[in-house]
Amino acid sequence: MLYGVVDSGILWQNRTTAGGQSSLETLDGGLNPSIYGFMGKEDLGGRTAATFVLEGGFSSINGSLASSNGGIFGRKAYVGLTNPDFGSLTAGLQYSPFFLAVMGSDARLGADFASSLVPYLNNFLITGMFDENSLVYTSPNFHGLAASVELALGNQPGNFNAGKRTSASVTYSNSGLYANAAYYASRSDTTGTLEAEGRTAGIGYTYQSITVKAAVTNYRRPQTTYSNVYVYGLGFNWTIQPALTWDAGVYVSRNESDSGGHSTMAGTGLMYSLSKRSTIYTQVGFTRNSGGLGTGLATNTSTSLQGLDDGNTVGIVVGLRQQF
Repeated sequence: MLYGVVDSGILWQNRTTAGGQSSLETLDGGLNPSIYGFMGKEDLGGRTAATFVLEGGFSSINGSLASSNGGIFGRKAYVGLTNPDFGSLTAGLQYSPFFLAVMGSDARLGADFASSLVPYLNNFLITGMFDENSLVYTSPNFHGLAASVELALGNQPGNFNAGKRTSASVTYSNSGLYANAAYYASRSDTTGTLEAEGRTAGIGYTYQSITVKAAVTNYRRPQTTYSNVYVYGLGFNWTIQPALTWDAGVYVSRNESDSGGHSTMAGTGLMYSLSKRSTIYTQVGFTRNSGGLGTGLATNTSTSLQGLDDGNTVGIVVGLRQQF
């Protein structure tokens, strides 16, 4: 099966890293990244199936590869076996359980503008997003409870720890209650020493058409300036009517390795479905930085994701998303 998303918008921002000047620019993926993919499933009998997913990303602005880790299928490329009684085992390039947990506890669903995805990329880059050489086992769902574990191999002869990545998550979703917790560790490709470590815990509740979620995530990168950052998130998602959704979130980042480094980012968006596949949207974001933490707003522009000067920044996005 072929699937994908084409998402394009226009971003206005009152100041950027370029001398603090305002900007008006086209934006690839204002709500979601533009992607293409193939997925398939074959019934093997006994409730067991073989599956595969191949997924890449591209720029809706110029058609080049984007948001794809540099590969044609740089987002996902894996095969697996699945059975509702025994769970699933997948092998290849895939998201880590930690990344999925961070996005799962975000009321803004990891949007590409002013969501939990922004501090994730600021602090972890793509660590844990596109884990190659990985094996992921996900347990069956038992009364709303499920767990995932990952082992990604570095493929370094003579040094098992070099390049190794491990992750685990536990998720509970039942009767409107949602909770998760996850861990991630990544080691150097050469020495095997710890390069990145992440922890997250989130909780949420859905009542009728409103979902409220809160989470705390800790990003540690011992070799970087901002080596121990905590991000606290709180937000809601409200389906006002079947075609209209409103969400909002606030994300507070604090650098525990430097008490002067902190930021507050807030975002809100309205999404209106013109059809089952076409959505128009508008989003407003605000970030206040102090101590050089530099949290931006949009993930797909070099001027606004990282490196903003201290002070207040406001951005507005309008766009169109088409799914196929």
